[in-house]
Amino acid sequence: MRDVICPFWRFSWLQVTLLLFVGTVPSQPVQFECWNRNSTCSCTGCSHLPTNLPPGVTRIDMIGDGVSPFYFPTNVLPQYANVKSVSVTNYSMATVRSGDLSSFVNTMVIDLSNNRLKYIDEYIIYSNKKLKRLVLNDNPELQLVPIRSESLTDLYLQNSGLSSFDPQLLQHLPDRGNLYITARDKLHCSQETKNIRIHYPGFKAYCNAKTNATENSTTTTTENKAPSNANSSTILYILLAVVLVAIPAVIFVVKRRTTYNRLDLGTEEAGGGMRSAVIGVRWRVTDNV
Repeated sequence: MRDVICPFWRFSWLQVTLLLFVGTVPSQPVQFECWNRNSTCSCTGCSHLPTNLPPGVTRIDMIGDGVSPFYFPTNVLPQYANVKSVSVTNYSMATVRSGDLSSFVNTMVIDLSNNRLKYIDEYIIYSNKKLKRLVLNDNPELQLVPIRSESLTDLYLQNSGLSSFDPQLLQHLPDRGNLYITARDKLHCSQETKNIRIHYPGFKAYCNAKTNATENSTTTTTENKAPSNANSSTILYILLAVVLVAIPAVIFVVKRRTTYNRLDLGTEEAGGGMRSAVIGVRWRVTDNV
């Protein structure tokens, strides 16, 4: 009489353990919070404006993870009528069109920095009659157009798709204001600011030369503004999926190369001694003599 072991259970327990581990990996929650008596609210990871905005909010900050898109509302949201400052930063959205910002009728500051913007409509802020400051920093692929506004006084275009600044981009703005741009070096900064003063004497141009220190500080600011573990979580899920797919393949190969009716190498000794440590299903087979 001999013992026969079925070896497949040793792999199944590993699969069950990994499945339980995958089920307990926490996903990145959307965090929406308010402070200063609900005057300031922020949402980290939101893909759209929250509709449950508490009354009395004057500032809202939407913070992305650098890869997820953001969707502006298709209809005007009346709960945002009294918001004075709006920041939508660190998302991945190629375009902002006319009407996307129409909910912010009384907003004075709009920040759309670091969103991988490539195009904005010239009427993007035309309906925002009280807007004073528009920030479009850190959108290096942005193709600028002459933005139309009757109230804008501060325009930020640092690190935003400018090899040289065309003064015609200011032709539909008020005659007085402040312009913040970036040039590749100090010489070009001097030329750009001089050119702007010639065409628009009422505008004050502030130019920063692109240096390694400037680029490093910009990168640091971006990272501090929107810390996120979304990328690491995505990589973890991918690795776990690969492992779970690979295990059945290993089982298949092992089963093909293993004789199911092999004798247990850890045979029992005469005194009821050692047994194999393999977890398995054991049954007895009687040899016919």
